[in-house]
Amino acid sequence: MNDFLIEPVILPDRWIWFGGLMAFSTLVTVIFSPRRRAAIGFLRVALGRASQLAVPLAGVIVVRSGFRQAYLADERSFWDAMWMSIVWMSGFLFVGRLVVVNVPPTSIWLRDLRKAGADVWKERLGRWFRTAVKTR
Repeated sequence: MNDFLIEPVILPDRWIWFGGLMAFSTLVTVIFSPRRRAAIGFLRVALGRASQLAVPLAGVIVVRSGFRQAYLADERSFWDAMWMSIVWMSGFLFVGRLVVVNVPPTSIWLRDLRKAGADVWKERLGRWFRTAVKTR
């Protein structure tokens, strides 16, 4: 048996699942966010949402399954493979999220998406509460 360090076994179907879920999730967000789309545009909403989704989806689908597969191939127990893959996935999520949030251009896309979302919600809440006050 090898130590904690092991080379992941990433199967090609994991990349297909990752790409498919990224495309589907990004498309759903862009379609169902007309106010954000109007505020910052289709492309910037899509890039911002893809930036948000890339790290968690890659961590769960690609990294965790790759390390779990490698530990199982190394004849580790099922539970050992599951827990060790969670450790690798958590580390990937932590570092990946720091990179996405702090390194341009993804940090710019996320900032724009958050600002558009905050503006949409500020306008929406203002409309709701003004309506509620007027009806009394």
